[in-house]
Amino acid sequence: MLKLGLFLIGARSFAASAQYALLGGVLLIACGFLGVIVLDDHGVRIGLAILGLGLATRACAYVGGLVLYSGLTVAPLILSLLFLLVSLSLMAAPVTGARPAAVALATAFTIDGLSRLPLIALVRFERWRDGVLLASGELLLAWVLASEWLIPAYKSLALLVGISLCVSGHSLLRLALLMRNGGASSSLHGFLTGNLRSWHREMPKGTLPVREEQSVPLAVRLYIWTPKVAVAGSASWPLVDRYLMTFGEGGKPSAGHAALGIDSDLYLSHWPVAEISAGIRDLPNVFYSGRDKDMPGLFPPSYTFECEDWIPADQSIEFRTRNVDAVRAYWNAYRQNTAYNITDRNCSIVVANALELALEGNLRTRHPWLQLARLIVHPALWQASYLRSRAHHMCWTPGLVLDYANLLKQIVDPSARDASSFSVVRTR
Repeated sequence: MLKLGLFLIGARSFAASAQYALLGGVLLIACGFLGVIVLDDHGVRIGLAILGLGLATRACAYVGGLVLYSGLTVAPLILSLLFLLVSLSLMAAPVTGARPAAVALATAFTIDGLSRLPLIALVRFERWRDGVLLASGELLLAWVLASEWLIPAYKSLALLVGISLCVSGHSLLRLALLMRNGGASSSLHGFLTGNLRSWHREMPKGTLPVREEQSVPLAVRLYIWTPKVAVAGSASWPLVDRYLMTFGEGGKPSAGHAALGIDSDLYLSHWPVAEISAGIRDLPNVFYSGRDKDMPGLFPPSYTFECEDWIPADQSIEFRTRNVDAVRAYWNAYRQNTAYNITDRNCSIVVANALELALEGNLRTRHPWLQLARLIVHPALWQASYLRSRAHHMCWTPGLVLDYANLLKQIVDPSARDASSFSVVRTR
């Protein structure tokens, strides 16, 4: 979550204050260690109440916005409600004690950890063992919180907060070192993506092109073909047909499609040469990300071409960017290899990477630390980070990219309550 906030503000904003990032990282790590050692039950209750009040206030506003404007789907709404429940449990800590808050957090960690493991088993990406280790650590932490094994509830919560502060401090230290080595022209995309998946291996190394070369912001148009409109007569499979694929008449599968266009001369889209034939029982085999599943791919030249060859997109979201050269450099590097892999080199992975490059530094400001403080309590940033972590344990799909882009739109353009535009299409 902190990484995504730093990324949207951009390296340039922090370049003049790298020393503050270094100092902040050291202080956060020190506070993390001290918090575990010196905080008592009373101190933890007060801290949880302050944290819960801030989170609950933003969560209530966000849930209300979802209900009133229906800007997102049911899954993010459920996530928002769970987020609100945990926040209220933290806020009630001075009255109820640390135990209910510990149980609420343990429940959230258990649900999150258990839901990640099937995704990892389905995709089996290159570093899947690391993903299993992370999910297992989450389940272990949930058990410690719920059982109070060797550690009372308030101490386990202090431990959790301490770990969170140490992780955040580590991120700030990495940022400070990046600023020291690269300065204002450094790209934070590698800093954001980590190394669990290798989707950014085509990313040009070193610095981004100078952003001032594009003085006028250009429109970035994200196009999404959701699976249900891509196949005629598709059956309803809740969540599966939203985030994986759906099956139409005769068992024809479709995972949908995603593309991204900037101005009139830059269009990013990746498609397999031959259609993928599979049934619902073949999902474990289809979504396996091994290199033996690579297949020939092609790059459609324009949105008009895709509409004529297939159907128009049913969802579109527009952003503004000055980072066109960075997106162009990434796309030129990506196109050197035409191989398509449904969970490791697909259209949605291309679009997610390009969209993030386009939005890097979009919230650039003269007061980056105040901006970061504002973003940290923004529920959309928490949800976007959560969806992003899910994509890293499975893959980017058109449904995930659509929800992720909607959340980013709310962060970078708060006036846009409903980011998606809809159109009625006919399937061929």
